[in-house]
Parts: sequence; C-alpha cells; structure tokens
Amino acid sequence: PPVLPTRYDRNFRRARRTLFEVVDQIIAVKRAHRGDSDDLSSLFMEREDETDERMSDDQLRNEVTTLLAGHETTVVLT
Repeated sequence: PPVLPTRYDRNFRRARRTLFEVVDQIIAVKRAHRGDSDDLSSLFMEREDETDERMSDDQLRNEVTTLLAGHETTVVLT
C-alpha cells in the first residue's frame, strides 16, 4: 500500500535515494577501472561461472546495500 507522506517517510526516501546514488557512483567508478582492485565489489562484477553473464548495476546495488545493512545491524547488536 502507498505510504503516507509523513516526515519520517520523506526523510527515509531521501536517505535511501542518497545511499543509492552513492553506491551507483561507486559502481560506475569500479566499472571504469575494472581489474584495478581485488575487493568484494570487483568480485561481484566478474562474470558468473554458470551463466557467463555479469550482474546488472541494479543487482550490484542490491548486493552492496544488503551487505551494508547487514553490517550495520551486526554493529548495532554487538
């Protein structure tokens, strides 16, 4: 169902949009400099063994934000 445009909802949507923009910028830089680093995001960008396809930018953004959210939750709990 549609969410009421409360202050909390507007702030949440703005924060999510900002996070997505930052992650999209990082993905664009990583794609431009492919092979320059050996980090987790670079591994995500490599071709899948079974399908021989690369993850789309949307898939990469979802993976990165999921990792960030999981890390943040773990940090808060410990």
